[in-house]
Amino acid sequence: MAVTYEKIMVTLDGSTLAAQALPHALALAGMHQAELILFRVVQDNHFLVEYIQEGALDPEKRQEHWLDEASQALHEIAADLKLRKYKVTPVVEVGLPAETIVDYASKNDVSLIVMSTHGRSGVARWVYGSVADKVLRAAPCPVLLVRATPA
Repeated sequence: MAVTYEKIMVTLDGSTLAAQALPHALALAGMHQAELILFRVVQDNHFLVEYIQEGALDPEKRQEHWLDEASQALHEIAADLKLRKYKVTPVVEVGLPAETIVDYASKNDVSLIVMSTHGRSGVARWVYGSVADKVLRAAPCPVLLVRATPA
């Protein structure tokens, strides 16, 4: 039985650890001539923390700032990949990371999710949870986890 991927979603959060999943997604997208979805989730509670820390900024302006920043970062990556002849779609969504990733994959017929693990353990994993673990358990498609290593 041959396996083909038509839409490969790679999750990027702006970190160098998350970016380590991109070469794997590119290799598979190239082999399958698949559309590559660059996906980033901006969390709602992030806006609240920034608002409290910085005080004077309007929450809507803060949210707009983080969405613009995420969108610009993905569009820069997408522009480079398009020059290299990849079919790329950058997507930024607001929500909880794992739930938003799974929801998008379900609604958009994603064939494969590629993401890195951030390697948290102990208390950090308990406090923050594992986005990768949650996605792995709930995804509507296969998930490729890349063990990220700190640089």
